[in-house]
Amino acid sequence: MEKLLQAMLGFYVPLALGWLYGRRSKEALAGSKAIAQLLVYLFLPALIFTSLYGKSVGEGLAVPIVASTSVALGALMARLLLKKPEYVLTCMYPNSGYLPIPLAFSLWGEEGVAYVALYVLGNNPTANTLAPLLAGRGLREGVRRMLLFPPLHAVALAILLNVTHVIVPAPVLSTVARLGLVAPPLALVLLGMKFAESRVE
Repeated sequence: MEKLLQAMLGFYVPLALGWLYGRRSKEALAGSKAIAQLLVYLFLPALIFTSLYGKSVGEGLAVPIVASTSVALGALMARLLLKKPEYVLTCMYPNSGYLPIPLAFSLWGEEGVAYVALYVLGNNPTANTLAPLLAGRGLREGVRRMLLFPPLHAVALAILLNVTHVIVPAPVLSTVARLGLVAPPLALVLLGMKFAESRVE
């Protein structure tokens, strides 16, 4: 019970603080894009890398397959039932980073983050391959988006180093881990700021 309470507080308190800060400070909302870039390009990759590096994921290897299949099936069903391309694209892009990673970290620590990262490994390439095709465009833009997505690089690098048994020096790994710890609360604060920015009519 205590662990669950701690996880809930770790999730909702940063979210609420971000919302309050966003409501009170218009300057903060203007700077949220820069914070989001820091999160995606630095802190999330660091957390994902340290969550996967040096660990055996075992049955988690099925997660990318499940993720890829769910994206493909979602796209197919949306294409058949909803017709409109914008609806199809919405069904293909679940939030598999900002929200799941902080939540998984709060509940299960780095092990939870590792499974979310493996989901991203299947979800992101599949979505970025199918989306341009369904939108009537070439693959170049989707491939470019995929290649420029740092969390995916972190997953691939961690798996590569695990397979090749490359040892990352402890001081380097410790530094990366400290950077990664910034990601969960910062992602939730940023999400709260985004909620403050939105208007429900």
